[in-house]
Amino acid sequence: MKKLFNSFFVSLSIAFGLLSLESYAANQKIRVGLVSQSYNAIKFASSSKGGIFVEQADNFVKVADINPRQFCSAKNKNGTLEILVDGKKVVTIKGKVIIKSIDMNTTYEPLIFADTKWYRGQIEIFPSPKNVKSITVVNSLPLEEYLYGVVPSEMPASWPLEALKTQAVAARTYAIKNYGQFSSDGFDILPTTMSQVYEGAEAETPNSNKAVDETKNKIITYDSKVINAYYSSGAGGMTENGLDAWGNDLPYLKSVEDYDFDSPKYTWYKHITNEDIQNFVKKEYKVVLGKIT
Repeated sequence: MKKLFNSFFVSLSIAFGLLSLESYAANQKIRVGLVSQSYNAIKFASSSKGGIFVEQADNFVKVADINPRQFCSAKNKNGTLEILVDGKKVVTIKGKVIIKSIDMNTTYEPLIFADTKWYRGQIEIFPSPKNVKSITVVNSLPLEEYLYGVVPSEMPASWPLEALKTQAVAARTYAIKNYGQFSSDGFDILPTTMSQVYEGAEAETPNSNKAVDETKNKIITYDSKVINAYYSSGAGGMTENGLDAWGNDLPYLKSVEDYDFDSPKYTWYKHITNEDIQNFVKKEYKVVLGKIT
């Protein structure tokens, strides 16, 4: 994500107003696009007894049970999903497949494995809307549980609780503001810096989960509207104006001093050739500069 505020400045921003999320559908689920257009096969599993469901006439019907940690996979064959359990095909479908836990008596939080990580909630798999030969994999889960995997991915969980709580409020606000950003791809948000880093259940810690719980339903507002809660790990001593960064002259996106001198990213270097600069200006501004001196 192209982020603007660091967590210190977001903590100041909270003074603008904290609004209960109840008016923004607190129980609404968020859909995170784990894989999109880059895979044609995926492996998955369930930590507890699970089920594979397929879409039929606006309902989802169970077509197979899966045992805890039983190996399963999904493949896209020319727009048709082929679902296999222990290497044996159980269903083929052109629509959506859902994998979720069906064991309500488990002692631990049931998780679903997809690609390389474990996640809360459920996993959706379907042919990619923009590439019929690929698959899209989505993690659908409640917003607060999504934040459990975001906060420790964006800020060290060893940091003070109040810092983590600030991060939780910023991340929640960002998610609410960006619901549906990637709806044309079949999900709301990405798990990378294109949105917010989300590492799933394996990233969770008691301290970061506590920060999410203690700020439950709290978001940042300005004039009773949800703000664009941009943040960054460092800003090199000064944040950027929203107008200069994105062309949005918003009153809460103003350049301020940033006390991030101890950040490992405070000072950085990038080598740019004369030719790089010429090509960039030519492409972006349609101006031929010639050699720059």
